[in-house]
Amino acid sequence: MKKGQPVYAIYSEELLADENGFLLSLDQLDQAVAQNEIARQLLDAARKKLLLWTLSKEQIEALETSRAPDSRASNPLATSPPSRLCGRHGEHGQKPPTKTAELPLSDTQF
Repeated sequence: MKKGQPVYAIYSEELLADENGFLLSLDQLDQAVAQNEIARQLLDAARKKLLLWTLSKEQIEALETSRAPDSRASNPLATSPPSRLCGRHGEHGQKPPTKTAELPLSDTQF
């Protein structure tokens, strides 16, 4: 035997259960942290969508505080979907131009 080596080991079901409970709690904490980050990213994306509707930061903060949506548009630009408001073709509520292309069909057609 060397100095510092354990002389014996005792097996304890209770200690094993408590260690497993501790590890489970650590795993749950890790998952909660990850879910919190995902929730923050989703909230940021939703906030940006509201900004595209031209809602002011104050309106978004009021919505966050009240937690009650208001479908009435208090901003004249908020009557058009965001896709018509952004981009270089959206200045006057115009739809952006679209292009279509014909693709060659293969020898075996369905």
